[in-house]
Amino acid sequence: MTRLATSKELLELDWHYPVAHTFRETQRTGKGTSAVFVEQALPRATAFLKVNGEGNRKPLLVLRECVKCKGTEHALFDRRLDNEKTKLLCQWFYCVKLPPEVLDAKHPFRNLFAKEKPPHLFACKWDGTEITEFSGEQTQSELHKTLVRLIQGAYQKDPAPALKSMLRYLSEFDKFDGLLLTYEQKLQAEMLLPKPRAASLAKLKTQIERTKARRAEAMKRAKAVCDLKLKIDPPAAEKVPAASGGKAEPAR
Repeated sequence: MTRLATSKELLELDWHYPVAHTFRETQRTGKGTSAVFVEQALPRATAFLKVNGEGNRKPLLVLRECVKCKGTEHALFDRRLDNEKTKLLCQWFYCVKLPPEVLDAKHPFRNLFAKEKPPHLFACKWDGTEITEFSGEQTQSELHKTLVRLIQGAYQKDPAPALKSMLRYLSEFDKFDGLLLTYEQKLQAEMLLPKPRAASLAKLKTQIERTKARRAEAMKRAKAVCDLKLKIDPPAAEKVPAASGGKAEPAR
């Protein structure tokens, strides 16, 4: 299914690309000290705090790119199937994309991943607990099951009704965008006539404004439906499960 502009924008994931730098003070020649950048892997608990957005309490979805898949989202989306449900579920996550270099021994976020067989993708609570790792070859149903479980744990409302409503809203936005495209094309054609008809111009402009207003109202309703209300989660302890303690995807 080919979606139009508004639906495409809603389905686009808001990726974050965190960076973390460690500095230490060093004595300068003469008086005073200076800060020197130190390249080193952060402790796992610290890495989770740094990879998060400030004050974020959404569950985390972390995608590790590799050299072959750099610039793509193949580890998250099934290229053979429709991924709209996956994209909608991801809207309730803080989505992070990390480069292939994250597996370098001294990369600040190296300890987010297991030493042996590091996953291409993992989802967890904001503090790194309840982690489920994926190789990138997981089925949609396996991925959706994990995403829904984490959403249910982080939010006050179940995502199922919102998902169902959003799929309807996507079609509604496509209808509005299609109408606007038609009206705007007709308006342009009318304006190119040697003698544009004032009544036709006025009617088309009115239709355009009314359709935009209806689309805006639908957007308000859609945003309200998607507001599942985050639970008030107390600050997590510094202790975060070791990378090897994560729940792996089902064996194949």
